[in-house]
Amino acid sequence: MDSFWALFASAAGLGVLHTLAGPEHYLPFAAIAKARGWTPLRASMAALACGAGHLLSSLAIAAVGVLVGAGVGIFKDVDPIRGDVGKWIFLLFSILYFAYGIFKGISKNRRRSRGSFTAFDKASFGMLFVVFALGPCEILTPLVMYPASHFDWVAVLFITLAFTISTLATMAACVALLSAGLKSFETEKLELWGEALAGAVLIVCSGIMFA
Repeated sequence: MDSFWALFASAAGLGVLHTLAGPEHYLPFAAIAKARGWTPLRASMAALACGAGHLLSSLAIAAVGVLVGAGVGIFKDVDPIRGDVGKWIFLLFSILYFAYGIFKGISKNRRRSRGSFTAFDKASFGMLFVVFALGPCEILTPLVMYPASHFDWVAVLFITLAFTISTLATMAACVALLSAGLKSFETEKLELWGEALAGAVLIVCSGIMFA
């Protein structure tokens, strides 16, 4: 029982720490929110949806592994492939977003939509969701390996919930705070080159993922 509570507390704490230590968990959403005129609430909701996709995809792979007899250890074989694909997709998306921002800045055409999703909003969110869904969950895997090896599925469930809730809550809080802070910076140049700056932030976050 002591080991369960230790793993539970570790899962909750690591959920917070690994999110704060990885700016790719929140900077892309804050940057796009600023460029696209999203409210902090919309940005946080986008982060929650992508974060949920990230965690649920890992759990789905684990569930399949259990059903076919491969166990939760299937993470070790599938996660590296998912991670590589996700990184390259994110890099491509970042470059395309940056190029789009440059084009928008040069053309001096700022068509922004507030209060509803435009086609580009949906594309931005869709690509981020795909990247997060493909991204491996390196921290969660070792946390659930021990109880899973003892077939303690209740412990696996609660440890997963602790990690998931703390991760999503930290993502949403960081995105909301950053988005709210960035809304106070309104300049003509930022309005003109906001999309390009957002693309540059995405490229930096992509580089961090490759590091």
